[in-house]
Amino acid sequence: MLLGIGPVFWKPITAIYGRYPVFLFSVLGCALCNLGGAFCTTYGAQMATRVLAAICICPPLGIGSGVITDLCEPQERAQKLGWWVLLITLGTPTGPFIMGFVCTRLSWHWVFYILAILNLVQFILYILLGDETLPPKDDMPEVRATNGFFDKFRFRRHDPRPLTMWAFIEPLSASRLPRIMVPIIAQSIVFCYANIALIVEMPAVFGTKFNLNSEQVGLQFIAVIIGALLGEQLAGPGSDWYLKRANKEHGANRPAKRLWLSYIGFATSIAGLLVWGFQLDSATSTWNITPLVGVAIASFGCQAVTTILIAFSVDSHREHATDIGICLSVYRQVFGFVSAAMKNVNIYIN
Repeated sequence: MLLGIGPVFWKPITAIYGRYPVFLFSVLGCALCNLGGAFCTTYGAQMATRVLAAICICPPLGIGSGVITDLCEPQERAQKLGWWVLLITLGTPTGPFIMGFVCTRLSWHWVFYILAILNLVQFILYILLGDETLPPKDDMPEVRATNGFFDKFRFRRHDPRPLTMWAFIEPLSASRLPRIMVPIIAQSIVFCYANIALIVEMPAVFGTKFNLNSEQVGLQFIAVIIGALLGEQLAGPGSDWYLKRANKEHGANRPAKRLWLSYIGFATSIAGLLVWGFQLDSATSTWNITPLVGVAIASFGCQAVTTILIAFSVDSHREHATDIGICLSVYRQVFGFVSAAMKNVNIYIN
């Protein structure tokens, strides 16, 4: 939930002080939180590090769409947005897939050591290769001036306006636009059931039904990874090619043409969830792969829907590209949190 809400508060800060310093703080702060997580001895302390880590690492979830929109042309935007969406989607299944081996063969402490090391590597790469991507205001030409490698560390204001409370609410005002809100609602529902629900239920359902250990449960997430990778080929390069062809026929940019391919994603998401549920229900205590086939199909559809719809929204309202990412993050993560919480309550009651 904090991963979803956090970008609302980071966006006004990036608008005034730039994206680059926020990204540097993001990965360095998350590295410290992950390092602290390795030394926690109580559940409360571990939850505190998770909350702080979520607040630190969430900026790319919201402002990533704005970065890509500023750097990419329309005909390749879906492909680039797709890689961004894909890496966010793959984070949750790749984590348990890798860390299942770590927990079984080393210890849970090494989960956080490894995450801290990765964040520090990111921090170094940001320093060496990163740069500011936020276009400066026309009335602040001094921000455009650069005098070599170290000049980018002279953090300056990109917007002379003062920081107000309205600035923290303004990103959500994009919700009033139908071409933003309707796709976000559709993505949130599909992502909740075809991604979050599958990933949350995987350890409990597969681990209990087939008596799997941490390493074996982690291996089940390969299905999510394969499905998402295949779905991205349809959603990214596929929808870019389809839009380019449609624009050539009509002589104008028609973002809505992307939506035809999203129907494939909706259909496969539903089909995959049905296969997963039916096959898992009929399975015995002996493990079999058929439920995972459904997981891969649902993951394929989820990735296709997410990338295509966010590309459609950005193409329709490029001026709100960053706000689209923030709105998507807020509604999708909060909806997923509430749905997962309600499912756990129902399981507890039953």
